[in-house]
Amino acid sequence: MSSALHKLSRTEMIELARALTAGTLSPPFTRSALLRFLRGSLAAELAAELAQMNAGGMTAVHLAAMIELMAHEREAVHKAKDDVELVWSGPEAPGTASRETSVVVRQLFLEAEVEILISTYAIYDGKAVFRDLAARMAEKPELRVRMFVHIARAMGDTETSDDEIVYRYAAGFLADHWPGGRAPELFYDPRTLSKSFDQRAALHAKCVVVDDRVAFVSSANFTEAAQQRNIEAGVLVTSPQFAKALRTQFEVLVSNRLVRRVPGLEPVKHDAGIL
Repeated sequence: MSSALHKLSRTEMIELARALTAGTLSPPFTRSALLRFLRGSLAAELAAELAQMNAGGMTAVHLAAMIELMAHEREAVHKAKDDVELVWSGPEAPGTASRETSVVVRQLFLEAEVEILISTYAIYDGKAVFRDLAARMAEKPELRVRMFVHIARAMGDTETSDDEIVYRYAAGFLADHWPGGRAPELFYDPRTLSKSFDQRAALHAKCVVVDDRVAFVSSANFTEAAQQRNIEAGVLVTSPQFAKALRTQFEVLVSNRLVRRVPGLEPVKHDAGIL
């Protein structure tokens, strides 16, 4: 339903609510009365709307409370917009503006103080992709880094044990994808290794959570192509509430053993945390 109130700025809403509360604006609502608070193009439309609501039983106090609530909601929406940023990989067309995926990821790694949570489906050329992460971990020995990865069983393979596949993945990760130094904690979903294709799943989420402060959710994997050349879209959300909620989703999976730690990559000990 379209309302004249939605056409008001937040400042106009606040002024209108204050006038209704103070009694400087009261029924009957007329265009001339509203012209003291609003631009002329909206005065007549809003006067008719307020008069209709007043006739339906809403007093000036009720109207003031409703309009003030709308103003606060408008402020929250604008704040949320300021906290959400488009992140993009691939060509930039004229007239568009966004931050590059690889730049955002590097910034997140270098700004982390306490912990980083990463989830990815694919890793390629990890020594380059994770170079800044490894450097930050060396710089901050107590920085906790947990990485949730997809460990796949080869198509048609029903003979190799789950443990052997996980062992090979860990060895390959250290040899091919980790730049060196202290390695992150790795976790995987055991369903990805099911010998029954119908029961197999994928750990497909791609995200980064830093210090319960900011979260990056993207279609981009941790590969050079995905972070720089492919067309990939993501969003950077600066919200402690959202960041903590996303981290908690993964931690609950671990605490319920729905995802498991990859052995052989021992983390440093931490005084807090459920893992």
